[in-house]
Amino acid sequence: MANVGMQTVIDRLRRAVGGADGGADDTLLMARFATDRDPAAFEVLLVRHGPMVRAVCARILRHEQDAEDAFQATFLALAKSWATIGRGSLAGWLYRAAYHVALKAKARAARRKETDVAAGFRCGRGSRRVDRSRRTERRSSTRKSPDCRTAYG
Repeated sequence: MANVGMQTVIDRLRRAVGGADGGADDTLLMARFATDRDPAAFEVLLVRHGPMVRAVCARILRHEQDAEDAFQATFLALAKSWATIGRGSLAGWLYRAAYHVALKAKARAARRKETDVAAGFRCGRGSRRVDRSRRTERRSSTRKSPDCRTAYG
């Protein structure tokens, strides 16, 4: 969304909730979301804490799409487990949740990469070299036994 569009959303949220800073602390906003399922209250929390959560995810994952997925998973966890957060700092809870979600995503990506490398697939840097070698393998696979042909596609 463009900055102009985001500013419009922020202004609308501020008017809906009241006050320049949203008019309510995190505890009141979570209570409104918990009791009334008020989407405006959740949006204020998202606008207020979203940049911090996104920064944590981006710092750990260093990949835009993975960081976006972790960002969404963190706020989904907030929406699902609002009752277990308690009276502590919501910012602290979101930071810990984003940190752990991002670490788990990083571990999954590393496992996926190991599995792909073990299976003979590569991506990212050097993929052109791998593509050339695959073409060579395919050309030479016609001279190999039928078992090798199925392994190389």
